[in-house]
Amino acid sequence: MPPACLGGTIGIGVPRNDKIKRGISNGDVLGVRSIKPITVFATDARFDKDMLHVQLLDGREISVPLEWFPRLRDATEEQRANWRLIGKGVGIHWKDLDEDLSVAGLLEH
Repeated sequence: MPPACLGGTIGIGVPRNDKIKRGISNGDVLGVRSIKPITVFATDARFDKDMLHVQLLDGREISVPLEWFPRLRDATEEQRANWRLIGKGVGIHWKDLDEDLSVAGLLEH
């Protein structure tokens, strides 16, 4: 019998029981509640020569290279300036460019 299965355990020394099985099946890991993601909201967006800067509600600022977003990179200043927040700040939409960026996506980069 492989070591992970000795003594009625799963993994390393984790007892097999219904409580753990129930916990895993409803999204918990080993009886500990999983952490829920926190939604981060944008409040403003601005550009400089090479970067998009997004101000967040919690005071942070995300700066990403325009090179990552060819439509924004190739846009005029007027097109870049024509943006609006979507979903109360979960993303930014540029109507003239048909471009949408999510704050979560920017944070993953």
